[in-house]
Amino acid sequence: MNADWNRTDDGYAGNGIVGESRVRVLVSSYTDFDKLAHLPKGNEGQGIRCFTLDYEKKELRDEKLVSTFANPNPAFMRMDNDRLYVVNERIDENGIVSAFKVLPSGGLKLLKQLDAAGKSTCYVHKDRLSNFCLIVNYWDATVSVAKLDKDGSPVEITSVHRRPGFDYCSRHCPDRAEHLAHRQGWSHTHCVVPSPDDKFFFVPDLGEDKIHQFELNRDNGELRFVASTQVEEGHGPRHFIFHSDGNVAYAVNELDSTVDVLKYDANANKNGPALTVVQTVSTVAPGLKQKSHCAEIKLRPDGRFLYVANRFSDTIAIFAVQVDGDYKLSLVGIQSSLGCTPRHFSFYNNLMIVANTDNDSVVLFEVDHRTGLLQYTGKTYRVCSPNYVHVIVA
Repeated sequence: MNADWNRTDDGYAGNGIVGESRVRVLVSSYTDFDKLAHLPKGNEGQGIRCFTLDYEKKELRDEKLVSTFANPNPAFMRMDNDRLYVVNERIDENGIVSAFKVLPSGGLKLLKQLDAAGKSTCYVHKDRLSNFCLIVNYWDATVSVAKLDKDGSPVEITSVHRRPGFDYCSRHCPDRAEHLAHRQGWSHTHCVVPSPDDKFFFVPDLGEDKIHQFELNRDNGELRFVASTQVEEGHGPRHFIFHSDGNVAYAVNELDSTVDVLKYDANANKNGPALTVVQTVSTVAPGLKQKSHCAEIKLRPDGRFLYVANRFSDTIAIFAVQVDGDYKLSLVGIQSSLGCTPRHFSFYNNLMIVANTDNDSVVLFEVDHRTGLLQYTGKTYRVCSPNYVHVIVA
């Protein structure tokens, strides 16, 4: 096995043992469609399910429900040591950040919950240099910072940054119908990602067509807005990742099915944007007539290929990364997700696990090391409205 593959896409190393029983796969599901900003077409789920990955057989087994999650719609998970942070999407009231201890069995023990200071909470990131986590709320365009106690549990909000969309939501109280009719009617912050040097945090804003840039005061948890990088009108930037090289980032644009390649300048003017767009590529076939909206973007663990999930056209776009040059992208292929509305996927070694939300399925693919293309393993699992896949290596 290639050593560069011996980890998940979140950087957790595996030992590569064939049939390793310590690899757990957590899959979260939407549980209450009425409270979402969008409307899934599958069946409502129950919370978070845990599988064991049998790598030798390339299959998931020992399925069990590990959290029914009193708050609806768990939709994003992030690990820090043995702590799992989960947020939940709802537009009727503020979301919640929950901290769990991950048990050896793969079960979850709830430690503490905290109001996320915004609605439709969609992302959380634990800062590796301090006891703070950053939280992103999509519906009312709010980015907040939570202090963590010595146990790793969130205890208080220390800073809140509100985009203009917050004021719009406060004054007009838009509903889901207005949101779906006018996707860029107001600001929609979507994720938060640190720069490789931990100098800045970047937040794509689907509504403003911008990637916002922040600094975190690691002494008191104050978040300071620095600048924004403007992207092309109508892009709708959603998620954002850095290559391990550290000088190049990739932003997936939900609304027009594109990826921007951005150069990162760590020595940029302190009050100016540190990102510059150097390439834009499409994630769908030329001339595609049907609706298609991008969802997840990830690099293969070895950094040689980049993958994007296209919802509604139900495909995975595969790009080769020019790792010996400028890290720009060239399209390798566009393959079926073998389901409806691929919202999220994760890697473990040369396996890709895809969550197809609208037909209640989780699909396993094997990734060709040389070409980056996907091969169906023959394994599909029924999980109601899956929205996130998180791999844990004990």
